[in-house]
Amino acid sequence: MQATQEGLVPLKAWVKSALDHIIQVYLDEPDLEFVWVGDDAIDPLQQAQTLNILVAAGIKTIAEARADLGLTPEAKAAPAFGKYNHNHDERGWFSTAENAVGPSDRAQSKAPPDGIRVATDRPAAPVAVTRPEGSGADVALLSSGDRAICRAQCSALALPTSDFGIQFQSCILACESGGNSGFPEWDKHFR
Repeated sequence: MQATQEGLVPLKAWVKSALDHIIQVYLDEPDLEFVWVGDDAIDPLQQAQTLNILVAAGIKTIAEARADLGLTPEAKAAPAFGKYNHNHDERGWFSTAENAVGPSDRAQSKAPPDGIRVATDRPAAPVAVTRPEGSGADVALLSSGDRAICRAQCSALALPTSDFGIQFQSCILACESGGNSGFPEWDKHFR
């Protein structure tokens, strides 16, 4: 009783009256009032034990206990997860076994329409990287594995950045050009 009189209740009442005054007078909303929400916090373990006792005694039904917890009256079964579907059609979409294309068929299938990205098990074609003038060869070919190595190295060297990724991109260029990108602070790491 003393804790209630000296504790949060008087402070919360004062805050409520002050906020009600602001809402109704200054915001010109006389029909609105401030209400504290979440005061009646219930310990979930205690609530579960109480509901279990009440259901076991027959005082409440399972549906009523679920309603007290804010759940639907009937328990719905969780969705069943099936096996991974490894069947894909020529576009890379999931399909039935009858319409599936094997790995060798997929390699010979036509290219996807423009703007569609398809997951494939084929290795990526090498990417041409133009080197700065006077750096020797004009074009270097990088495989997807080399690009992945450059991304990993530059992630360790240049990230995080505070310049919207400019340093990371400079590092990538230096790596892909073999240390001949024209960015000396990054080229030194890849010569």
